[in-house]
Amino acid sequence: MEALITQSAHQTVLTPPLYQLFDRPVLKKRQPKINRNTVPEKKPLVYISEEDYWQTYYEMSDVCYEWNAGVLEEKPMADFKSFQMYLWFLDKLIEYLKTFSEGNLVGLEIGFKLNLPHKITIRKPDLALIHANNPVQMKPHETSYSGCFDMCFEFLSDSNKAAIERDTVVKKLEYEQLGIKEYFILDREGKETAFYRLGKNGRYHKIRPTKDNIIRSKVLPQFQFRIDDLYQQPDDEKLLHDPVYQHYYKTELRQRMEQEKKRADEAEQIAKQEKIKTKHADRRAEKADKKAEQADRRAEKADKKAEQADRRAKQEKIKAVQANRRAEQEKIRAEKALQELIALKKKLTMNMF
Repeated sequence: MEALITQSAHQTVLTPPLYQLFDRPVLKKRQPKINRNTVPEKKPLVYISEEDYWQTYYEMSDVCYEWNAGVLEEKPMADFKSFQMYLWFLDKLIEYLKTFSEGNLVGLEIGFKLNLPHKITIRKPDLALIHANNPVQMKPHETSYSGCFDMCFEFLSDSNKAAIERDTVVKKLEYEQLGIKEYFILDREGKETAFYRLGKNGRYHKIRPTKDNIIRSKVLPQFQFRIDDLYQQPDDEKLLHDPVYQHYYKTELRQRMEQEKKRADEAEQIAKQEKIKTKHADRRAEKADKKAEQADRRAEKADKKAEQADRRAKQEKIKAVQANRRAEQEKIRAEKALQELIALKKKLTMNMF
């Protein structure tokens, strides 16, 4: 939104025709606080010089102003839905740059000067990228950027038509004229969402999504995202396994997860093998137990047969002893009978003579 600014001693009045080139009406807004002091009493509308803007308004903490050819334009306040989209998208950019190290992101109301053919503006994109190949890089303690961003991102959150027109029409033209290679407009309602790339003719052309509704950047060649995901904002668990994101999103975490999964799979495989070995060992043990039982049974049978054989042997021995005794008795009787026979023969012979 654009702000009403009052006259002060140090302000420089610019000529109206520079402002009227773009026919931008100035809307009445609350007075900003400057250096902890309130703005002096209201006076007729004036134009703010670039020097005054840098010295007084650029780093104001309570209101964020951009400068458009002498007119202050207040950036609209973000709503929660837009902030959630901003966080989700920013996270993807941060993770991409961690993986590929192709540049640096700029935010937190850091502005840059646009020397355009017919005017000068100072803009504070919601998010911007300085590519690693850009000849102008930001130093650690700089609060503004002196070069030309390679990508700019604006997140719409205001229903005010003038604020929406500023991002979708005015800034689009400004960024195009300055030569910003890609400009992404992200609308949490999806009505004004658009993605532009600078063509060879120096004009912005809409980036055509793939058949899967995927937007791919040329400034960041491996950066891509699904348009629907801007609104659905899937969580890490889904993104880590999504082929659209997995080559750049939290690759270290995904690699650790894959390693953990690999170790878990290996452990599971080892456990399965051990289980199979245990089953085989159990089967062998069962077979051994069965063989042992069978051996015990055979041993029992053998013991029984041995006992029976011992009994038979004892019985045979007893029978043999008894047979020997009978044989001796028969022998004795036979010898006795023989002696009696001999004695009888002698007696008969003596009687004959």
